Amino acid sequence: MSRPAADSRRELALAVALCLLASAGALVAAGRTWASGSVAALPPLPAREVAVTAAQAGGPVRGLALLGLTGAIAVLAATGWLRVGVGVLVLLSGLALTAVALGFDAGAELARLGVAPQEAGRTGWPLVAAGCGGGQAGAGLLVALRGRTWSGLSRRYDPPTVHEGTAAAPSHPGPGVPAERRLWEALDRGEDPTA
Repeated sequence: MSRPAADSRRELALAVALCLLASAGALVAAGRTWASGSVAALPPLPAREVAVTAAQAGGPVRGLALLGLTGAIAVLAATGWLRVGVGVLVLLSGLALTAVALGFDAGAELARLGVAPQEAGRTGWPLVAAGCGGGQAGAGLLVALRGRTWSGLSRRYDPPTVHEGTAAAPSHPGPGVPAERRLWEALDRGEDPTA
C-alpha cells in the first residue's frame, strides 16, 4: 500500500471514529441531568429538588447527535462531492449542538416546565455536550476538507460497465479464462452452466 493511500485511510478512520465518539457522547449527555433546582414547600415540609435533562427540555440535542452518528456511516459509504456534502452537514450539526449546549439556561428551562425554583443551577453535562459538538464539528470539517481525496467502498463486486468505444466482453469466453469465471459469466448471461 502506498504512503498516500495509508494516510488517507488513517484520516478516514480518524474522522469516522471522532464523529462516532462525539455523537455517542452527546447522546449520553442528552439523557443526564442538565439543570437542577429546589422548590420551596409549605412549612414544615422540606424544599423539593427538581431536575431536568436535555431530552425533557425539548432541545434538539438528541436529534443532532443522531445526525452525527448517521453522518459517520454515510462518510464511509459516500465518495467525492457527496462525501464533502455529508462532511458539511456533520460540521453544521456539530456547531448547532455546541450552540444549543452553551446556550442552555437552567432557570428558564425549569420555569418552562412549570417549576418556579428558588435556586437553579447547571450541571457539567451541557459542557460535555458542547465538547462533543466540537468533536463532531471537527470530524465534519476534516471530511469536508479532505474527504474528496479518500477512497470509497470497494468496487470489487459492482457489475462490470461497458464504456462507449470499447468492445463488449465475448458471450463465450475463450480457453484462457479460468473455469470459475466462465461459470459465473454463464450465469450472468442467463445460461445454466450445469446443463
